Amino acid sequence: MEWFRTIYKGTYGHRIIAEPLIRFDKNFDLIPAAANRWEPTDDGLGWYFYLRDDLEFSDGKPLTAHDYVFTLRRGADPENAYDVEWYYRPIKN
Repeated sequence: MEWFRTIYKGTYGHRIIAEPLIRFDKNFDLIPAAANRWEPTDDGLGWYFYLRDDLEFSDGKPLTAHDYVFTLRRGADPENAYDVEWYYRPIKN
C-alpha cells in the first residue's frame, strides 16, 4: 500500500494508524503527541523532539526516532510521495 500516494487526496485514515510528534488542540496551540516535549536547536534552524517511552507498533515492537526519520524522508522523496512531497520539501536532513 502506498500511504503517501493517498493521504493528500482527501483521506484521513493516517490519523487512525499514525501518531504525529505534536498536534494542535482546539485553540490551535501545539500539544504533545508522540513527542512529550520539543525545543529548538541552539542555532534556531532545527528542532529536537523527545519521544515518549511507551511508543510501539501494533505488533509490540518499539517505535523509535529512526522510524519517524524514515517516514519523513520517505514523504519528502518525490519518487514515493509525488503528491505530498511539497509539504515535506522544507525539511532538511
